[in-house]
Amino acid sequence: MVDTPRNILLIGFKEPNLSHLREWIGPGHQVKNLESIYSLMHVDLGLVELIFINLERIPESYEKIITSLALSKPKTKLVGVHRGKFLRVEKAKKYGFSAVFRFDKLVQKDFSDAEEELLNLHLSDDRRKQLASIRKSFYSYKIPRGKRIFDVCFAAGLILVLSPILLLLIVAIYIESGKPIFYSSKRVGSSYQVFDFWKFRSMYPDADKRLKQLQQQNNQYKQEDTDINDLVGVQCQQCLQDSAACQRTVFTDKGRVCEKLYREFKQTEGVNNTFVKIKNDPRITKIGRFIRKTSLDELPQLYNVLIGDMSVVGNRPLPLYEAEKLTTDFLAIRFMAPAGITGLWQITKRGKPNMSYEERVELDNRYALEYNFWMDLKILFKTLPAAIQKENV
Repeated sequence: MVDTPRNILLIGFKEPNLSHLREWIGPGHQVKNLESIYSLMHVDLGLVELIFINLERIPESYEKIITSLALSKPKTKLVGVHRGKFLRVEKAKKYGFSAVFRFDKLVQKDFSDAEEELLNLHLSDDRRKQLASIRKSFYSYKIPRGKRIFDVCFAAGLILVLSPILLLLIVAIYIESGKPIFYSSKRVGSSYQVFDFWKFRSMYPDADKRLKQLQQQNNQYKQEDTDINDLVGVQCQQCLQDSAACQRTVFTDKGRVCEKLYREFKQTEGVNNTFVKIKNDPRITKIGRFIRKTSLDELPQLYNVLIGDMSVVGNRPLPLYEAEKLTTDFLAIRFMAPAGITGLWQITKRGKPNMSYEERVELDNRYALEYNFWMDLKILFKTLPAAIQKENV
């Protein structure tokens, strides 16, 4: 008998059906239930080389989860098992399965053909090509037609209902601080697409100048003169010593920043007042203070929904410098969902102010893999009447 790998997971099988297969696998196997598939993406599988999944028990809602598991664990091969009635066998490899077997072929006493094929999975480079092809199409997201129709109707209806308030805010902002009325920044949405993220302007046009003037007058607001965008084009000491351009960069709204400088800058974020909320911040207008407190500054994002940049419910769009770091298959799952005004993370955050980064990633990924119309309605209902989450993302 050919020496076979011993570190194997079996998902969705009943123990009585595995007697012969268990003999072949040996002691280094574990039997998991169907619900464990998602949790496997969060853990290090170590030396696990094969995961057998019972295709007969996999609902369509699990297809994206299985594909995400395949992409996030490229060294582990997924093997589908069916009884011949599974109608989507031909699609299985598109989901990330390395091979698909009939159940009787694996449990019969003479399964030398199946054993040889399983062994070849570890010797072939086809897996890399397969995952590259899957990855290209998997992360190309387009808002489903039903969700898009709902978004347009909801956003248009809300704009119509709130039009008196919108006009009042436009006039109030203009009277207090002139133009521009709106403020935009670059954000990253679904499929890593960059778009202009709109808000009502809540600061004076010369906000930075006002802050520096007050610094000079009474030193009330101490901060470093350096802003993250001031580091665009600046080389770190290591780069200068090597007389070379930075090989790894982080993207901001205004360009590329050396990753080393960026990390040093972020380490001082807690003490650098550039990123600390200042009490009675002189840069914020009176109207701006009000619209921030009530989240009315977020209303222009309804325009983003109308033109298709965002959805009403989705994962919060990220700044360029943050999205640039989320490039692994596991972290990229969140970009399979549309950017949204509100979402699963936002409504959960309200009841759990000390949520960790890992918990936020898990919620974003869960929404991307499991969202449906009823989930969106549930999230939207929990978001109202506050309507829009104000957390700093």
